[in-house]
Amino acid sequence: MINKTNEEAKQMKTYLKINIILGTVKDRFSANIARTFKRPYKTRNVVSKPIDAIINLTGASNDIIKNFLDDLNNYNLLDLIDQNLSRNIPEARYNKIRTFKNNKEWIEILTSLYVLVRLLKPRNIVETGVGEIGMSSSFILSALIDNEYGTLWSIDPDKFYQMYGYHIGSGIPDSLISRHKLVIGTSQKKLEPLLNQLGNVDIFLHDGDHRYSTKLYEYNLAYKHSNKGSFILSDDTWDSAFDSFVENHNGLSYSVKYGKSGFFSFFKKQE
Repeated sequence: MINKTNEEAKQMKTYLKINIILGTVKDRFSANIARTFKRPYKTRNVVSKPIDAIINLTGASNDIIKNFLDDLNNYNLLDLIDQNLSRNIPEARYNKIRTFKNNKEWIEILTSLYVLVRLLKPRNIVETGVGEIGMSSSFILSALIDNEYGTLWSIDPDKFYQMYGYHIGSGIPDSLISRHKLVIGTSQKKLEPLLNQLGNVDIFLHDGDHRYSTKLYEYNLAYKHSNKGSFILSDDTWDSAFDSFVENHNGLSYSVKYGKSGFFSFFKKQE
């Protein structure tokens, strides 16, 4: 005789998976509609390298940046991330995503995040979206560890655990987690309470729900809870949400193009 409790648990898990899949399809469809019909502004300040955006926005010298990059190289961070992934996710999935180390353009962006955090020495960083690897989290946390100051707060619904049984950020090295706080949930439900709790955020990074409305919501909320000199960063600025935000707020911005149609964008608050 089948255990009714076990059967009900299986049915509930299947139901949750179907809802997650349907929700993801719906969100991606909405994001792609905006990507098609709400194109990025042609007036963007586009730079060829992400580190150029950091130099333009902070005035950092090449010598200081080189010293920071030397510190980062001492971590062998990509190897540490790879080792954690191999331990924390199923082998079949690991074999599919282990090529993350070959994405040189994305790694350049993450390296610029490390440099920015070292330069600003922020107290609070908030990011939306961690992903199964946790690459941006790892680079940011490395900088916080080296600064010996600050906390990274990450918001994510952790769909990978609900779907596949392993958690987001499975590649984040254990040596970095002392400065990491994970908030499980969507940004629509968790971001405003978190920002109210923190008071102000020094760096905000969007890399989660890429719908046009969600991005604008996150940018505007982060701006409200930031001071002059704070940074609002965003991956996947492939539509005009970031441009609309910049147009309506006082700040300096730069974007860097990567891949076929990807953009990563930087905004520094001026008022």
